[in-house]
Amino acid sequence: MSQFAGGPGPQSRLRARTGLGTVTVVRAYDVTARMRRVEFTGEGLRDAVSTGPGERVKVTFPERGRFTGDPAEEAVVRRRRRTYTLVDLDPRAGTARIDFVLHPGGVGAAWAAAAQPGDQMRLTSPAGGFTVPGDAGEIVLIADETGLPAAQAIAASLPGGASTRAYLEIADPGERQEVPSPANLSLTWLERDGAPYGEPMTALADRLTGAGPGPGEALRADAVVWIAGESAAVRTLRTALITQAGLDRHRIDAVAYWTQGR
Repeated sequence: MSQFAGGPGPQSRLRARTGLGTVTVVRAYDVTARMRRVEFTGEGLRDAVSTGPGERVKVTFPERGRFTGDPAEEAVVRRRRRTYTLVDLDPRAGTARIDFVLHPGGVGAAWAAAAQPGDQMRLTSPAGGFTVPGDAGEIVLIADETGLPAAQAIAASLPGGASTRAYLEIADPGERQEVPSPANLSLTWLERDGAPYGEPMTALADRLTGAGPGPGEALRADAVVWIAGESAAVRTLRTALITQAGLDRHRIDAVAYWTQGR
């Protein structure tokens, strides 16, 4: 769970403009066959102000393990910038981590696959994050593996006993992870098992709107829904929840983490 810093002083306000600077890897290891965890430290993290669970940073990767300072390299690394969920931010210790989905062709995935202690990357200041409104009768978290780290962080931050459902799309049973939470959490894994990305999330629409066979799992009118994943699947699911389930659009926080084919 992210630790929130105190009121922003001069250094914190400076960080909001300049970012968190360069961080250094202290540990990198595989959580599953498709997810690699990178833990790192940096002085800029000591001034970081968390924006809440599920917060995101833009990450710039060097061409190799470390930045050289060569002006020619700087022109290249500007194109090597991607957005990831920042997890376990601890400003007092100056540490945090990012979990990377390992997939072919990705700048971040390729860097993470080879990451080792001493390697570097640069981070912007945190942004985004998920806040549960006080009138939420239930909380519903929906994500594919790219949103899994954020879903875990959100679940860990929820109030004790809060009525919560999580639907998490993954490639296969080997990609399951722990999702600890003080909330009353019902967890459903949506395994593709060879199906196209986003198909299990899209199919979930019928279950949440009550349009599918059987009793369904229709949402309560006072539900709050957080969705993160492939852009087309996120858009389809959000539209269905508004037009078919009748959920107020202001009660849906939908974030496209990536786009198929890009």
